[in-house]
Amino acid sequence: MPPEPPAASRRSPRTVCGAVRDALGPSARAVLLLGLASLLNDVSSDMVLTLLPMFLTGTLGASVATVGAIEGVAEKTAAFTRLAAGRLSDALPPRLPLVAGGYAISALTRPLLALASAA
Repeated sequence: MPPEPPAASRRSPRTVCGAVRDALGPSARAVLLLGLASLLNDVSSDMVLTLLPMFLTGTLGASVATVGAIEGVAEKTAAFTRLAAGRLSDALPPRLPLVAGGYAISALTRPLLALASAA
């Protein structure tokens, strides 16, 4: 009689999620939901940031130099914010409020772009 295959190879496709959950440990649900939130946030940011230079120049009449300055200030602000948030995250044991707050700010401020006009 041949030896029985290892337990991992006997799993049916329906238990693959169970295997992932076992590998990630008790925080598997939180890790997967955070990954999904990050993916959706990145996709929406990329959609907005792709159109922003055209919006600034075409609708608001900004010059190319102004667009470059805005993007430079935005990158510098993002870098310093990441630095401060990283230090704060290291100092605070519960990171969930910090993560949730960051995603909430991102989600709440993105629709404000619709309020911009050529006024």
